Amino acid sequence: MFSDPDHIIEYRRGGKIAEVRQPVNVCLHDRPLGGDLAPGPGEASEVRWVQPGDIADYGIHPGLRRRIEHGLRATWW
Repeated sequence: MFSDPDHIIEYRRGGKIAEVRQPVNVCLHDRPLGGDLAPGPGEASEVRWVQPGDIADYGIHPGLRRRIEHGLRATWW
């Protein structure tokens, strides 16, 4: 579980603050067992499993990259 008190998202509508959020992310570590990987409706246009060594090839937001790297370093699994 990740959160950062300095990471605040402000949404504006019509020049006024409509909403302010502090994200809290729950990250899960998983591995494919079988079946077909497909995005859910309205979630993403594409999904895929990638090898940990290949994530450097993707334009991932630094905050999300830290979460991924933390999960890859974890020894609890």
